[in-house]
Order: sequence, then structure tokens, then C-alpha cells
Amino acid sequence: MIWQGDPDRTKQVLSVQLIVAMLGIPVLVYQWHWWYAIYLVFFYSFLLFISHHAGLHRYFSHRSYTVTPFWHAFLCVSSCLACFGSPVGYSIIHRAHHVHTDTAQDPHAPDIGILNVILFNWNLSNLSMWDGIRDLRDPWMKFTHNYYALIVLTFALVLLAIDPVLFLCYSIANAGALLAMGFVNTVCHTHGLTTYQNHATKDTSSNSYLALVIGEWHNNHHANPQRWNQREQWWEVDYAAQFIRLIKT
Repeated sequence: MIWQGDPDRTKQVLSVQLIVAMLGIPVLVYQWHWWYAIYLVFFYSFLLFISHHAGLHRYFSHRSYTVTPFWHAFLCVSSCLACFGSPVGYSIIHRAHHVHTDTAQDPHAPDIGILNVILFNWNLSNLSMWDGIRDLRDPWMKFTHNYYALIVLTFALVLLAIDPVLFLCYSIANAGALLAMGFVNTVCHTHGLTTYQNHATKDTSSNSYLALVIGEWHNNHHANPQRWNQREQWWEVDYAAQFIRLIKT
């Protein structure tokens, strides 16, 4: 039995973020200022490269590196802001993806489509909270799992109080980050003009040249999931790895 409430609350948080993003885009366009671009790039980079890539993906799901207690707490809280679930919930799903890649038991097999990936309409019927029992022994991971939605709401309200534009930019950038992850989990499990492989893996994982802006070299990762640095070719830029290099012990 799936952990009670976790998929539903994630869908609710994502739905609110996407609605705000759709409403916020015309507002920003109507009163555009050049510094809005800085806000958007900052939030997109933070949510995708730090919250997701460095936090949810490589630290919590794969335990690819270790950090000090301060950075552990930071990653626990900041990872929630990507709105892809709590560190515990996301890790359960992502580990199952690696075990059952491209099969009917894969929580987000590419054939479900990019919109279903973004909206968290995943195959979670075979997963259980027992899969995350070890993670829940950690106080910070338990806290951010129990209060995941509240953490996102508090952060959004703080931004809204400082400047509504910051709140809109956060939601729009979050939608962009979600699209990027939807792309990775669908297109990067196909072979086409924009993709290539460095490794002949047992699954359909591939690298996309668009990883230059998305930052995940998916075929490299599936070939060596425990590596915190996915770069292999000289031109493959791994932004998350630069952050990890600064904080890992």
C-alpha cells in the first residue's frame, strides 16, 4: 500500500505552482523589467541544479556523496522547494525507477508521456512507505516528509511578502524545472536526433544535447548511478557537480 497522502499532496502542490505560473507569465510580460530575467534564471538554476539534481537525486536517492549536518539540513529543506515530493517520497520512487527501468513497474516509464510525468501521475501501486523506513529514522528527513507542503507554502508566502514578483518568478521557474525533468524522464529514454549514448546500458537511457541547459546526462547516470559527477565528455557540463564539489565531505 502506498504511503498515505504523499502522492496526493504532491499533485496539489504541483497544480498550484503550475496555475500560478500560467497566470504569472502574462503579468510579467505586461510589466517586464530586465531584472525579472535574473530572478527567473536564479530560481530555475536553484530548483533544478541544487534542489533536484544535487539534493533529491544524487544525495537522497543515490547517496552519492556525504555532507556535514548543516548541509544535510539545508538539502532536506531546499529539496522540498522543487515540488517533486519530499526527500523520502522522491527517493522511494526514484530507486524503484532504477530497479524497474522501462518496465511496467517503472513508476515513470517514458510511455506515460511528459505531462503525466510532470503532474505526478505515476505508477506507484507497487511502492510502500516501508521502502523508506531507513530514511524516516533521520530527524530532518522525517520532518521534511511530514511538513513538505507546509515548507513549500511558507517559502512561497515569504516571497509574496517580500515582492509578489519573486513569488511569480519562483512559480514560473518551478514550472520550467518540472518541464526539464519531464523531458529527462521521457525523451532521455528514447533514441533520436537530439540524443546519444556513451554507454550501451540494458535500458533505453540516453544523453540529450539539451542537457547543456538541463544538467542531467541520463545515460551516463544510468551506467554509473552512484557517481555524483555525471560529466564524461569534455563538453558535458555538470552544474550540480560544481555545487556538490563545494559541500561534500
